[in-house]
Amino acid sequence: MEVIHADSTSNLPPNTVMALGNFDGVHLGHRAIIKKTVKKAQLMRQKSSVLLFEPHPYKVLEKKKKPYLLTTINDRCLMLGNIGIDIVFVEKFTKKFASLLAEEFLEIYLTKKFAISGVVVGFDYTFGHQGKGTTFELEHIAKESGFSVEIIEPVIVNNKIVSSSLARTKLLQGKVDEVSKILGYNYFIRGTVVSDRKIGRTLGFPTANLQLPSDIILPANGVYLVMATYKNRQYYGLSNLGFRPTVFGQTLAVEIHLLNFSENIYGEVLVVSFLEKLREERSFKDREKLKSQIRQDVLTAKKIIEGYGKFN
Repeated sequence: MEVIHADSTSNLPPNTVMALGNFDGVHLGHRAIIKKTVKKAQLMRQKSSVLLFEPHPYKVLEKKKKPYLLTTINDRCLMLGNIGIDIVFVEKFTKKFASLLAEEFLEIYLTKKFAISGVVVGFDYTFGHQGKGTTFELEHIAKESGFSVEIIEPVIVNNKIVSSSLARTKLLQGKVDEVSKILGYNYFIRGTVVSDRKIGRTLGFPTANLQLPSDIILPANGVYLVMATYKNRQYYGLSNLGFRPTVFGQTLAVEIHLLNFSENIYGEVLVVSFLEKLREERSFKDREKLKSQIRQDVLTAKKIIEGYGKFN
């Protein structure tokens, strides 16, 4: 899979079948669009492609609103490639770009710049200034411009239409098990292990403290059973998200205690997938009470892991 920054080159490969959308989270609905794009491209003996925008439109259009993305653009590209996409075009999103009318976007970008032969979109796809362009208009212009359009119906999970906003809502409620059904995989974060106050070590449960991109959404505060990937190996663990009230924490922390693990990993990258929520974050009377609860959390986690049928 090739990533091309479309704003920095004039030699863009033409005649691709292109999927359009933000694809934040690459959830089940997105995957239906991507799989159709790949299949359509193969039938037409062309390359499959996706058009992404960077930075996220929210950062440009709604600066006061934090985007809280499900995935970084790098992770989105990786996942799109894993599904089978040949090319990801990354277009710089600016206020000037946002001001393009729907017709201008289709003419300037789809027919001239990218010279697409077909597009695949979701049922609710909108485009152009203030999102006024609809799938109906897309189909109308496509007939005049000579490219085909495929519109993918919504994917339903638990009687609700799968969407990035639904996944974010469930994450903020701490319902990571429901999020996994929306996404089609366990929600994950990717961060660098940084030095902190080393409080976990003094309690007998050393933790890796993660530094994350500021615009990535986190599940609700609490204690979770997680799976961490480090150097292509996976380890079960517990993650505490919150302000650590018992030890007078003042900033939000993302701590990971890995089971059966003792390596020094400062400066290393961990990918942490959230499996189940164990409990809410709460304040304890003293550190001994906190240690006792962590021991209980570890026992609870191990029982759940045994139910999975394996434990490393």
